[in-house]
Amino acid sequence: MAKFYLDALGCKVNSYEASLLRAPLEALGHVETNDPREASYIFLNACAVTSRSVQKGRQRIRKLRRLAPNSRILVSGCFVVACPGLARELGADAEMTTYGRNGALSLLLGLESPQGAPYRKEDYEEPENPSEQKGLRAYLKVQDGCSRFCSYCLIPYLRGPSRSRERENALREAEILSLTHPEIVVTGIEVAFYGKDLGDGSYRLSDLLYDILRRCPGLSRLRLSSLEEGAVDGKMLELFLTEERLASHVHLALQAGSDRVLSLMGRPYDRKRFFEVASSLKEGRPGIALTTDVIVGFPGERDEDFEATLQLCQDVGFAEIHVFPYSSRPGTKAERMKEKEVPFAVKKEREGRLLSLSKELRAAFEEANYGKEKEVLLETYDDKEGVWLGHTSDYLLVKVKGPSHVRGEMVRVVYSPENRAD
Repeated sequence: MAKFYLDALGCKVNSYEASLLRAPLEALGHVETNDPREASYIFLNACAVTSRSVQKGRQRIRKLRRLAPNSRILVSGCFVVACPGLARELGADAEMTTYGRNGALSLLLGLESPQGAPYRKEDYEEPENPSEQKGLRAYLKVQDGCSRFCSYCLIPYLRGPSRSRERENALREAEILSLTHPEIVVTGIEVAFYGKDLGDGSYRLSDLLYDILRRCPGLSRLRLSSLEEGAVDGKMLELFLTEERLASHVHLALQAGSDRVLSLMGRPYDRKRFFEVASSLKEGRPGIALTTDVIVGFPGERDEDFEATLQLCQDVGFAEIHVFPYSSRPGTKAERMKEKEVPFAVKKEREGRLLSLSKELRAAFEEANYGKEKEVLLETYDDKEGVWLGHTSDYLLVKVKGPSHVRGEMVRVVYSPENRAD
């Protein structure tokens, strides 16, 4: 018997993919540990979407090797595609890209040749084993890759083109997860593309969400990890209007609020279209929490472009804004652009202003919800305080008093400054 340690950096897809190793390792008699120093086998699924992500991956590999000098370490994911050979240089024993993941178990265990069914890179690689996930919130991966090729992004080169998971395979895993998890998060690299490569392309993400809810009557909550405006169709809006189990939170990526910068980025919408989609979601689900990503300091971004972004964020009324200063990624279209690079000091100033706006909008969203009854999933118990921490449908973190044996239950509370958790 040996112990293993699973680790993931970056997106929720990376966490899901790491969880796929849990069941086969346990079937071999190995035991999971939360301490890498105890592990004979370590699997790290690492990110490379930004230069900061790569730096975090480098630091994590070094740390894992330092803590576990005698363990076998397999590093996988976008990090390996973006920086081939680097993981080995930093102390890993083996590397695996974003393809051929059914061979991960063999590589981790140090077998001579990876096992696993062959597949084509243009197909979705169906895992040999269903994911076995800890916690109350389970991730359901339904799509991989991206075919958008935004000018700043490496993901299409690291993950390949968009591939959708077959409907029945996704629904079957959703049914299994719903038996032990009150909440499922539908995730993928770019879920807005879901279904476009299946059959005649008429089966969309909204159809899949509808079928998950229908096939999983015992599921308490279904959540989307992120969304692009193109996936918000009439059926999606109908679901938000009629299905309370669909979480009242959508992470709708904006990236910029200037039409000129959106065009330079290669985004498929303008500010008018984005505002219309955001407004339709708010009309279909009053009180919905809309959060977003924004890149500041994109090459050629002028003061008036940034002001347009600020104004659109205010007009939409996001519940939170995740801000990313632009960093050049080798191999992207943006790296070769003729537009002038925005000075570092200007990026930092714009980042600070946008973060200040995010703080204001967050406070306004919380204040608007004071006095409203919310359904809270009891997730983590604080022994010292004697309270549960849990999230509402719109992803507010709440403190709830109660006995320690009710983990996973849904309770209704009135949201207030007193039970708001930071």
